[in-house]
Amino acid sequence: MLDTYWESVLELGRMPRDDEFDQLTEVRQACGSLPRALQLFIDRFGEPTFAAARQRRKEDLLVFVAAAQLRRKIPFNQLSPRLQRDLRSFFGSYTNAEEKARELMFAAGDEDELEKRIFVTVIDHTTGPEHQLLFFKERFLAKDHPDRPKMNRFSAKLRKQGLRKKTIGYGPTKEKWEAHQRDRQEN
Repeated sequence: MLDTYWESVLELGRMPRDDEFDQLTEVRQACGSLPRALQLFIDRFGEPTFAAARQRRKEDLLVFVAAAQLRRKIPFNQLSPRLQRDLRSFFGSYTNAEEKARELMFAAGDEDELEKRIFVTVIDHTTGPEHQLLFFKERFLAKDHPDRPKMNRFSAKLRKQGLRKKTIGYGPTKEKWEAHQRDRQEN
């Protein structure tokens, strides 16, 4: 039972809750408390083992949150209870996790290019035979919408690349946009 508890701790990178480990009552009885049980295993296997498990889980969560930023945001209350606990345990809040994920993504590449890719992916309209991308999105928002300044800045970057809202309608297809990006990188 205690070995199974430790395996659960290593998988989660934190102490499990009642709905994550069926025998928590027995662990509490055998060790006095869950923190005491955790400390017994840390003493036995070493802090680096637990720290590595925490780091692995934290990195997994960052990848999940970063990928979530490439599509429509999932509200915190719609995440599974386990994921909510993980985000609170490792980052303090969903907002902090999102910020860390953005930092990770921007550290991985050119900030302007990454911003374009994130923004384009978020507004990718993939219905129909041609995958239409929606550019100059701010024109569909109220003047006081909180995201309007961000969208205006993004549209300014599009204009620098030669795209104009009067000539493209909703925008080039996804395929044409990707070809345009490849051509710009080659030149």
